[in-house]
Amino acid sequence: MAAQVKYDTIPSDIVVSTRFAIDELFIFKDFRTQTLNYFENIDFETLDCYGEIVFIESIFGENGKLKNTRIVKSASPICDSIAFNFVNGLYGWLPGLQRGRFIDIPFVFPISFDSSKISNGYVHSDLFFHATNEEYRKRKEYFDFYFSDNYEQKIINDYNLFKGFITQIFRSKNSVFIHTDHKIKRKESVILKFEAHEIKHIHLLVRDIQKDWMIYEYNLQKGEIRVPQNRELFLIFYKEGDNPLIQTKTINSTENVTINLELEEYNKGRLLEEIKKYSP
Repeated sequence: MAAQVKYDTIPSDIVVSTRFAIDELFIFKDFRTQTLNYFENIDFETLDCYGEIVFIESIFGENGKLKNTRIVKSASPICDSIAFNFVNGLYGWLPGLQRGRFIDIPFVFPISFDSSKISNGYVHSDLFFHATNEEYRKRKEYFDFYFSDNYEQKIINDYNLFKGFITQIFRSKNSVFIHTDHKIKRKESVILKFEAHEIKHIHLLVRDIQKDWMIYEYNLQKGEIRVPQNRELFLIFYKEGDNPLIQTKTINSTENVTINLELEEYNKGRLLEEIKKYSP
C-alpha cells in the first residue's frame, strides 16, 4: 500500500486533479499503528482481495475532519468496502497549512491488498506519516488556538505560526504577503528606533494600512529599522518565549521616531480587539 499527493499513479481513465500551494501537509500522530490494527485480522485471500488495488480519495479538511471520501478505482464490492472504511475512519491527524491558514487537502490512497506491503510500506514513506511528538504537539496547539472561541487563551508561543495567524486576521484580499527585512529607499522611509532593556528575540510586523495586502517583517536585533514614509502604520511587536510578550501601536510615519517598548502578556481576545480597533 502506498499513498501519493501527486496523481500520476491514478489510471488514465480516472480524472482527479488539483492545483494548490501548501506550506505544510497534514500530519499524523500514529498512522502506522492505525494501519496495522485495521488490517491485521483481514484475510485477503479468503476475500479474493489479494493483489487487488483500490484507489480511495478523501479530503483532509481544514477543520480536522475527513470529507468527500470516495472510490476512484474499484476492484470488487468487498475490497472496495475494506479500503473505503479504512480511509474514512482515519483519525489522529491535523490539517495542512498555507500561510498560517488551515486548508483542505485532497489526497489519493492507492491501497494494495498485500500483507507485506501493508506491514512494511511506511518504513520509508513520506515524513507527514511519521510526525514527531513535538511536531504534532506544535500543530495541535496552533489548531486549538486558531479555532478557539476562548478569548482568554494565551498567545501561541511559536513566532512563525503567530505571524501566519496575523496574515489571516488581515486577510481582506485573496493574499497577504510578508516582506522580511525589506530594504526601503532612504528618501521613501523613516527610521524607527527602540528603547528596551532587551531587544533580542523581538520581532516586528508592520502593516501599511494603505497597502493592506502587504506586511513588513523585521527582527529588532540591530535596534533600528526603516519603514515606509508618510503612512499610517499598525505595529505588532512579538517577543519569543514560553509566554510570549506583545505590544501593539499605531504611528504616522512622518519623521524618525523612537519607540519605548513595554511588551506584555496578551490573550487572544485582547489582540483581536486591538487589531480590530486600529485596522480599517
